[in-house]
Amino acid sequence: QTCALPISYTITIDRAGKLVNFAWVASSGSELLDKIMQEALQSISLYPAMPSFVSGDTYTQTWIFLH
Repeated sequence: QTCALPISYTITIDRAGKLVNFAWVASSGSELLDKIMQEALQSISLYPAMPSFVSGDTYTQTWIFLH
């Protein structure tokens, strides 16, 4: 099965580095690939803590894969 590109998702991380939200922006079109990517990202027990110069309780990033 071919995949649609770009693939993108948004993650939100709290100050301590815990993933608090994952959301697809653009799916790959492959249920298996989407499931593997989401499970891999959610299995990371701790992301790097937010630096002190970043304000707020959470930080949201959107990742885009073009290839």
